[in-house]
Amino acid sequence: MWQTAPGHGEALVVGILALACWLLLGRRLYRASPVSLRLGTALAAFSGGAHLGLVGGSHGAVTNLLFFVDGVALLAIAPLAFSGLAWRLPAALLLAGTVLAYLVYLLAGWEAPDQVGLATKLVEIAALGLLLIPVGPRPRLPWVRWPAVLLAVPMLTIGSGLVTWGVTLARPDATHQHLGATVKVAAGTPTPEEKAYADWLLTQTRAAIAPYRDTRLAFAAGYRPQSSAGAVHWINDALVKAGPALDPNHPQGLVYVTGRHGPVLVGAMFQGRKVGDFGPDPGGPLTAWHEHEHICFSPAGFDLESPYAGCPLGSVSVSVPPMLHVWIVPNPGGPFAIDLDPRVIRAIQRA
Repeated sequence: MWQTAPGHGEALVVGILALACWLLLGRRLYRASPVSLRLGTALAAFSGGAHLGLVGGSHGAVTNLLFFVDGVALLAIAPLAFSGLAWRLPAALLLAGTVLAYLVYLLAGWEAPDQVGLATKLVEIAALGLLLIPVGPRPRLPWVRWPAVLLAVPMLTIGSGLVTWGVTLARPDATHQHLGATVKVAAGTPTPEEKAYADWLLTQTRAAIAPYRDTRLAFAAGYRPQSSAGAVHWINDALVKAGPALDPNHPQGLVYVTGRHGPVLVGAMFQGRKVGDFGPDPGGPLTAWHEHEHICFSPAGFDLESPYAGCPLGSVSVSVPPMLHVWIVPNPGGPFAIDLDPRVIRAIQRA
């Protein structure tokens, strides 16, 4: 769903090296220390190294400077934690500020969500919580620090997830037209030949599936319903196994919406055999295939994974093979859009 941005993978390597150096050089300091302090300083060292690993990338001079300052400051948390100085409040503010700064960058459009950024923010939130835990026989201000742990950690975690969701929905990248759907990249401007093919595919598919307005004929042809709400997909497993050919006479799936008087045929679906098995696209960008990634299925329905790659309790994460829809009813997104517009679905359901 979220890819690793160019240059960010190297930052992880630097973070791991910084963590290894701290574990090696600081082992005498933290050997007798509380577990929360050892883990918190180790995570801060990792984050500091990761930020230094981002310096010099194509982020701009100001952002590179911020990465450098933040990286050095995060690395300084580890030795300061054992210096006897009043370090906890500055460390907490630094870690919280680093997470909030990342969210500001996402909201402003200066940075796009990616796996490394999300992972690093989780590391920093965990470090913040660990370093705020009161330790020792007479910890300072435990009545302040425990509430800070119990409030700051979940709020920053939830806030980071919500911002990531919102930014991704509002500003999808070139291969994601909506969250969870990856589109096969094709040339941006269709040629006359591609336009002609797209028109032919729509006309031929509409004519070929017309008999299946009667679901009894669809059932007799081997199609079986695979979902029960919204746009209901009927899949022909034999045709799916045959491969993702764009044959208007033999689509791998049919799509219905249940109206007041029964199922209404709204389109067809061509589908690959497995994840990554994209079919031919002679229609270019007009007939771009897409596949749905990281969908959380459960008996109650389906949803998408959170930005932290988690599904709700009782559901499992799956990705489905590539598909191409051909809508035979008017659709604001066009006849080859990823989804049928919800307004169209509601209108059919009320009709």
